Amino acid sequence: MASETTKTYQKRKRKKQSSEGQWFWKLLSFCLFLLIVGIFFRQTLMQLYRIHPIEGTSMEPALNSGEIVLVSKQTVPQRYSLISFSLEKEQFVKRVIGVPGDAFFIQGTRMVFDLDGTGKFLTTYSLDIAERQANEWKNLSAIPEDCYFVLGDHLEVSKDSRVFGWVTSSDIEGTVLLKN
Repeated sequence: MASETTKTYQKRKRKKQSSEGQWFWKLLSFCLFLLIVGIFFRQTLMQLYRIHPIEGTSMEPALNSGEIVLVSKQTVPQRYSLISFSLEKEQFVKRVIGVPGDAFFIQGTRMVFDLDGTGKFLTTYSLDIAERQANEWKNLSAIPEDCYFVLGDHLEVSKDSRVFGWVTSSDIEGTVLLKN
């Protein structure tokens, strides 16, 4: 009888150890599943969006230094949208003023854009640009394909297309969706 009680006890003990082992493996499997889903989710988000910190005052009052913006990598820039881009290892957030195909002319260092798209210059935007850019663009009559003209909202301090020229589609990281 004692032998049967011992056998029953040992069976129960093995069954308990077995269920504890199964519980451990189920928990480990679940944690690995969550880790894989988390990595996949993070990678997917990183392909679609980017977080960009704002430094400087060139976009005031729309964006202030120290703010953070969420940038969509899937959105095509439109006139007046804010875009994030990189040029020569510098990061920028600026406003799109001129889009591919927009007509313009240059007189001296003054650039005049046709904003209504008719080529009649009924709605225009004009500004002074750097002499180097004026000389480079004086023989053009429209913004080239895949190029954008961008400005900072705070023109007095902004380093933008007036100085560094066109921003190409390949330089653009995305369009600003949200700010904090």
